[in-house]
Amino acid sequence: EEPDLQKGAAWLIASGLAQELTSRPDAADLEACGQLVKRYAFRTHRPSRDGSYPAMLFKSCCRLNHSCFPNAGGHLPGAEDFDSVAQYRSPAMKVYALEEIREGEEVCISYLA
Repeated sequence: EEPDLQKGAAWLIASGLAQELTSRPDAADLEACGQLVKRYAFRTHRPSRDGSYPAMLFKSCCRLNHSCFPNAGGHLPGAEDFDSVAQYRSPAMKVYALEEIREGEEVCISYLA
């Protein structure tokens, strides 16, 4: 089942972040922004009490690529202590090195864990 991305897409347009994430001329289009949310949003692995999963868009972290053998990891606290997504308040996403990362080396995380 596809999640409803309408509110996230509307927020991207209103905040101006859509223009920062893409150079596409249709960045203010709701459908195009829905695709940005789908591509770049991070979701918690544990739902809130109502069963919904908070999803966040982080301006820098959304640019991290996937690797099956990542050199970094990311952490978002679970949502189980909140009644709904609307009440979820997350601190910044934490990204940490799993091994030495040399200057100029791409930082990759696993999207699967």
